[in-house]
Amino acid sequence: MRPATRPPNDERVEDASTWSYATWLAAAQREESFNRIAEATAAYQAALRLNPTGMEALSGLARISARMLDHEGAIEWSRRAAHLHQDDLESHLQLASHLQDARQLDEASNVLDALPGEDARTCAARGTCMILQGHMNEGMRWLRRAVELDAHSCEVRTALGIGFWRCHKRMAAQRELEIARSLDPQNMHARFVLQHLLLELGNFSAGYADTAAFDAIYPPALTGRRWQGQPIAGKRLLLYDQHGLGDTLQMVRYVEVCAELGAQVHLIVRRAMLPLLCTLRGLTGISAMDEPLPEFDFQARLLDLVAIFRHAPASLPQHIPYLSAEPARVERMARELAGLPRPWIGVAWRGNLRQKDGLIRTCTVDDLRPLSKLQGSLVSLQRDASHEEIEALGAIDVAGLDGDGAFLDSAAVIRLLDLVISIDTSVAHLAGALGARVLLLLPYWSDWRWMADRSDTPWYPGMRLFRQERPHDWSAAVVAVVRALTSAEIERI
Repeated sequence: MRPATRPPNDERVEDASTWSYATWLAAAQREESFNRIAEATAAYQAALRLNPTGMEALSGLARISARMLDHEGAIEWSRRAAHLHQDDLESHLQLASHLQDARQLDEASNVLDALPGEDARTCAARGTCMILQGHMNEGMRWLRRAVELDAHSCEVRTALGIGFWRCHKRMAAQRELEIARSLDPQNMHARFVLQHLLLELGNFSAGYADTAAFDAIYPPALTGRRWQGQPIAGKRLLLYDQHGLGDTLQMVRYVEVCAELGAQVHLIVRRAMLPLLCTLRGLTGISAMDEPLPEFDFQARLLDLVAIFRHAPASLPQHIPYLSAEPARVERMARELAGLPRPWIGVAWRGNLRQKDGLIRTCTVDDLRPLSKLQGSLVSLQRDASHEEIEALGAIDVAGLDGDGAFLDSAAVIRLLDLVISIDTSVAHLAGALGARVLLLLPYWSDWRWMADRSDTPWYPGMRLFRQERPHDWSAAVVAVVRALTSAEIERI
């Protein structure tokens, strides 16, 4: 690999082949800090070739795998580190953490049970694992014990704050997270978690105030000429996608808002999204991530725009629909659905399992069986659904739905549907952006954007929220959907 950085610590070398393990490690850590993932990975691997047992390199590769949502890779690298360094507490805690992220909770629990019982971080990790398993009271006992052992640890206080949050005790969570921040003001994870709690509470001004924490956890792909609210009339504004598909579909509403201020808006997204998004109102240009950057005066990530405009829940842009479907494709889909009993109800039950919290933002067709009691026809919007799933749900399969990943088929089908029932995934955002009526199924630990204790959402006026009453249990939420769709209401669709 050609060195991506100069040798650290003023170590003067002419040829990277002479670099030591420590030099490669320092280079990898530097690249990782700048979010240059490919360069960091190559440097950690080069370090590992020099020292195959190097715990720091193994840990770094596990961390990068986790950042890239490669749960299996993160577990494999951390498992290797724990095996090679059996007396090292940090490597075992990292393994347990990655197992928890992959929701392999029983194995995570086994790893933690083998660790010292009176270590504060171990107690905190056990408490976290138990809460994720749904054992809320026992988990909180372990988290409180962790604070008793080390009340001045920012990491432990943060874990307790997250524990309170997961138990839906949000005021107690805020108090603990503020204590954690005071213990270590430079701890970006504690600040990031507090930021998202405040957003969930609907306090957007406070939640978006700490942009440094968000940038530390999700470093921006572009740094120069960052738009922070300066006048943009007549300026070339580059907006780019750096997060999930759902985030993109939700936030492209701001293209029109920026254009109304006089900006020439160019949008950069994944290539598959170009056909769907090219018709956005106010768009001057659009290109894919793998194309050269156009000239621009200012740039911003899509997810930064709420903060830049200083919007509150009540002032979010609601120019809906802001996406549209191809008329010819709508006509073709109408022919496929013709003759089916009305109402036509679209159903999506699984998102990207590798996405953040994707494993809890999913349900099975067994969870959705009560929907079979509804009048009309269920239409599958699940692109990767198996024949067995379609059959078990009694749904209609739209052949070849979005085989190219472009959402064009889904958009056309949704325009024809009377209703969409979906878990929290990109299909729900697509339906909301198209102005469809949506019933959204949310896990017990839902994303901040749906806010706390609401059955509606300012993001999409036509959407209603149905939440799990207990972790991992969809039964009450699905039954509530069925009850909401009474015969009289179905007839009004």
